[in-house]
Amino acid sequence: MEYIVKRLPDDVTPIAFDGEFTPETMPEAFKSLNEAAISDYPWLEKYPDSFPAFARVGWNESGLIVLMYANENPILKNITEISTRQCTDSCLEFFVKPFPEKDDRYMNIEISASGVPYVGLGPGRGMGTKFKGLVEGMDVSASEHKGGYWAISYRIPNRFIKTIYGEAVSSGTKMQANFYKCSENIHPHFGTWNHVVSPKPDFHRPECFGDLTLE
Repeated sequence: MEYIVKRLPDDVTPIAFDGEFTPETMPEAFKSLNEAAISDYPWLEKYPDSFPAFARVGWNESGLIVLMYANENPILKNITEISTRQCTDSCLEFFVKPFPEKDDRYMNIEISASGVPYVGLGPGRGMGTKFKGLVEGMDVSASEHKGGYWAISYRIPNRFIKTIYGEAVSSGTKMQANFYKCSENIHPHFGTWNHVVSPKPDFHRPECFGDLTLE
């Protein structure tokens, strides 16, 4: 599948949540972004649960601005340590390869329902680099959960991308990526945006990434 990443005004930042999130009350700038449905659950035979989940991504000079949200109840939010196993909690994930024709490494970004991130970098499972501290300028925020939607929003800073890949994303950049919804412990479930071909849940399948193009 293909997703067009729309340009946002340079003053738009990740949502700083203060309370509950609903799609109807998201800021207008984010309503203007395309919505990617994380609605493909390839392993339903073994893991029959599924939850409506969505992603919206825009970009400006500061980097990629991400909003992801899911209608899930109950949720699990026990993880407190950065870059551990966020996928054991209720989790939303974004794997992105910014420059696939030049660099085979992709960023693996997992955010738990409590807003604690995992950021990894590598060509596949095992990830060559796991970032132990908060990425400067990422500005992760998570909403409250009162039985309906929960959401996370953050930035992948262009200066962080440039440090890793030697260049920043800009208009016309053609990336490869996938969006995921999962939890390994509470009503175990594994949803994807672009279909993943694997006999068991495995998000580390860059050959199954979809196309993201910056407007």
